[in-house]
Amino acid sequence: MTYIKSIKIKEELNNYKFNSEEDVIRNISKISIFIGSNNSGKSRLLRNIYLDKKLKFNMGIKELDDYNELVESLNKEIEEVFKSTNITEIGNINIEEPLDKIEYIEENNKNKELFLNKMENLRKVNKTDNITSRGMSINPNIEGICEKLNSIQDKYIKEFNEKELDKFLAPRKFKRIYIPILRGLRKLGEGEDILHKRTINDYFKEENYIEVFTGQNLYNEVLGLLCGNFRDRNHLKEFETFLGENFFDGKIISLIPKIGSDVLFAKIGEEREQPIYDLGDGIQSIIILTFNLFANKGQDVLFFIEEPELYLHPGLQRKVIEIFLDNDFNTYQYFITSHSNHLLDLTLDINDISVYKFSKKINDGDEFERNAKFNIENVNNDDISVLELLGVNNSSIFLSNCTIWVEGITDRLYIRKYLEIYQKEKIHNKEIEKMYSEDLHYSFLEYSGGNITHWDFLNNDQVEEKPMKHDRICNKIFLIADSDGYDLDEGKKKSERLKSLENYFGDRFYCLKAKEIENILAPNIIKSVVNKFKDARCKGELDKDSSLFQESEFTIEDYRDKNIGKFIEEKIEEKIKEEKLKDKAFIYERRKKFASGNTINQKVRFCKCAIQDIKNISDISEDAIELCDKIYNFIKGNN
Repeated sequence: MTYIKSIKIKEELNNYKFNSEEDVIRNISKISIFIGSNNSGKSRLLRNIYLDKKLKFNMGIKELDDYNELVESLNKEIEEVFKSTNITEIGNINIEEPLDKIEYIEENNKNKELFLNKMENLRKVNKTDNITSRGMSINPNIEGICEKLNSIQDKYIKEFNEKELDKFLAPRKFKRIYIPILRGLRKLGEGEDILHKRTINDYFKEENYIEVFTGQNLYNEVLGLLCGNFRDRNHLKEFETFLGENFFDGKIISLIPKIGSDVLFAKIGEEREQPIYDLGDGIQSIIILTFNLFANKGQDVLFFIEEPELYLHPGLQRKVIEIFLDNDFNTYQYFITSHSNHLLDLTLDINDISVYKFSKKINDGDEFERNAKFNIENVNNDDISVLELLGVNNSSIFLSNCTIWVEGITDRLYIRKYLEIYQKEKIHNKEIEKMYSEDLHYSFLEYSGGNITHWDFLNNDQVEEKPMKHDRICNKIFLIADSDGYDLDEGKKKSERLKSLENYFGDRFYCLKAKEIENILAPNIIKSVVNKFKDARCKGELDKDSSLFQESEFTIEDYRDKNIGKFIEEKIEEKIKEEKLKDKAFIYERRKKFASGNTINQKVRFCKCAIQDIKNISDISEDAIELCDKIYNFIKGNN
């Protein structure tokens, strides 16, 4: 289905402005969530869109532009045919009545009909038609004019069909269903739906027919489907199956409208049937929110829902949104008001959702009573300012769901690259179902090596100050440490520290099976990086250090526990000795220094060069893939 992308606000709502200026709400998605403080105007606008019987909307900017360009070109071409004549009209083609361009589509519009009528009139025009002119003189070549008009029709009907504008302009009539905040399955009074009556009296009393679903009349709704045609009964069966699979562990569910009662009963698996209001409040709310998805399947429906999060655990809120977006309901679109930060959390990793922030401002002036203006702002789903409107601390949302602690910047850069390639490869091979994103599903934290001792998960008596509490920052931690070449013997400080970390974190701790992160680079990547470290003094000449190193043969086992910079220098020295043995006249001294202390020289530059050449899974060592396995499973378990 093509969804509404923008809506023009009615003239009587001129106190509403989109992004402070426009009277058009843009960037609408399948689900549009209206967020704002109490009395910010969001529910009022929701009801006005619901009531607008001449809704002006656009289904797609590109299609609208395509149609208007086509109409403009058509009008000019017709005008060109009449240009050198006094004729203003032949048959039903009048130069003074061009086809109008459109700014918005309205429900039950006739734009498609008008265009096709124009095409038909162009096709039918002939020299025997009535002719109207501005003066007495008429161009005698009427037959030629008619032929030109006939040919225009062929050209534009073809373009119209190629661009599928018939679908764009097709008359649309939306069914509207309003689910108010006053809703529930527990009957309030005999017979009459009191919640429905209250909602109509408060908001819709001047309207002839309004479809408001409160849940109070579910008995009659189910009875109507049960006693309807095959399609109705099938929709009810689908709803019962949906409830069983999603909320009752796959058990068979039956909804039973008992004769002589106005209360719906539910039969769950082998359990004794019970009144539907005996189900949990959350499940009752789910039934109210989803029943009409099945009862109206296949129809074009706009749902208007006030605060769907009522009575729903955050997990059920996610379930509702996922249900709304299911492809089985691709003819539906939803407009929602909410105060739920959990719904906002869902929008971060679910597409087809737009968020609109509402705010109110009282007009300036000296009057005792002044009008209010309402601003609607389309915000990014992670806009922290939305939380302020909801009175939510940023500790409860917009933080990554887990953290990966690494020793330093190069660890972070390497692992980020590894995870990117690892996930792309796995998703391509259908070995995983989802890719996770940094700063949404997880974040990195650099703890700077030895500074790990300042955190409270190590009982370190040597730290004078009170240790920092990691669970005040984040409690879902995966910690990665270098072995720094130490054997894990009990007598060494680093070994004891690593043992303590492993005991504390268990599966959430990973000690590299190498001296440091550079030592798990694949051999071909190390060679490519050394090749990029050309000496500036070479000035275009062959870099002998690099050339010699490329000739070296080695595996990851040869440098796993070594200073990688020193290892590179040693391999170059070995090649220099070999060359001297072959050629006594060979004289060469290394120009560059690859080692620096206990690690590589220019560590960050070395890392960035390596990352440029790590392009696919074959460029990643088995050690790095094992690390990615561990990290991915940790992230998956916390999202």
